[in-house]
Amino acid sequence: MESIFLLNCSIVTYSEKSLNKNMNEIINKIKADMVKENFVLYDIYSQMVNFTEKSAILNLINFESYYR
Repeated sequence: MESIFLLNCSIVTYSEKSLNKNMNEIINKIKADMVKENFVLYDIYSQMVNFTEKSAILNLINFESYYR
């Protein structure tokens, strides 16, 4: 649970910084955080391809549901 909490805090921090940031940069950072926290990685990229930056970030905030 601590890992999920930390991941969520990171995602919220990224989204507050700027929705105009390069989405790949944001996804790669979150992916790295997930690896560091020993999460089982889902295919983030295929799920994110057709999302706008805003909806992508909002969906990432909900990623914790995959780990419950």
